[in-house]
Amino acid sequence: MSRVSFLPGNLDRKSFNRYDKVANETEKGAEIVQNPSLEDILKMISTTHRKTQMYLNDRLKPMGLTSGQVAFLLITCEQGKIVQNKFCDILDMDKSTVAKMLGKLEIQGFVTRKTNAEDCRSIDVYPTQQAREIYPKLREIGEGWGEKMTD
Repeated sequence: MSRVSFLPGNLDRKSFNRYDKVANETEKGAEIVQNPSLEDILKMISTTHRKTQMYLNDRLKPMGLTSGQVAFLLITCEQGKIVQNKFCDILDMDKSTVAKMLGKLEIQGFVTRKTNAEDCRSIDVYPTQQAREIYPKLREIGEGWGEKMTD
């Protein structure tokens, strides 16, 4: 009997130990891995999210960044200029959360915000040179996590 697993490769296997142990020992265990319950799926999503945050925060700490800031920097660097409220749509966040996060990034010197010349109600966000310099490292960290997850 072949075992099909959708679990990420080298993602701290201790977190998924119960699933692996059951799957290796019983036919019913293989069924759990192949046909997980909603509870199993939610636990795996939660664990994957938590481990992702831990991985990113560990690698971003020397740069003075957190995992929550990375998406803002990647988007800003890739767009060059972006309207602040566009982050709400892209990241599914409310305006106040976006404003706070961009305010922190502005204080840290990673972005600048300027009132849009055509619409004074709109704010344009630009990456700074400091953001452009760390952009390749941020991509590298993200790709490293992707490789770790799919190994």
